[in-house]
Amino acid sequence: MTWEYSHIRVSRRQTNQIYWGIFRRQRRAYWTNIASEVNLTCNTNYTGTQCKRKFHSLVNQYFNFELYTANDQRGSRSRAARLFYDDFRSRFWEEPMDEYDIRRDAVLTAQRRRNNNGVQRGNGGRRGSGRDDRGNDSNEGGSDNISSHSSSINIITIDDNDDII
Repeated sequence: MTWEYSHIRVSRRQTNQIYWGIFRRQRRAYWTNIASEVNLTCNTNYTGTQCKRKFHSLVNQYFNFELYTANDQRGSRSRAARLFYDDFRSRFWEEPMDEYDIRRDAVLTAQRRRNNNGVQRGNGGRRGSGRDDRGNDSNEGGSDNISSHSSSINIITIDDNDDII
């Protein structure tokens, strides 16, 4: 049983780029190919749907095991999750990032760094309500506290090598 899980996992890892390049309706053929591969190797008779369900079951067990390791009561332990936990930590089954996603992540990361390095956050455009970062009441008088908002605009440029300039 474990060997089939392992074979499905390895096949899925090796063909992740192909999987995400296939239109949704045509993914049935992808899982049928994996099933025939498993059937030839393991002398079994699985269908593509069964392989897909087994793989998604492994992913769900991984997420449950992650919750378990974080002491979350919703998590649970399973043998399969323990066996494949280290391999699944890379989340190889998720859609790979394209150029747009990589650039967007770089911008968001830079914004988070800027916000965490002492730039005081506003209260979402609401006047006269909210608390500052230390939990103190801010803007009690109802006047605009424009100084709490950053007035500078940071422009991030990314060169051809996806480096932030």
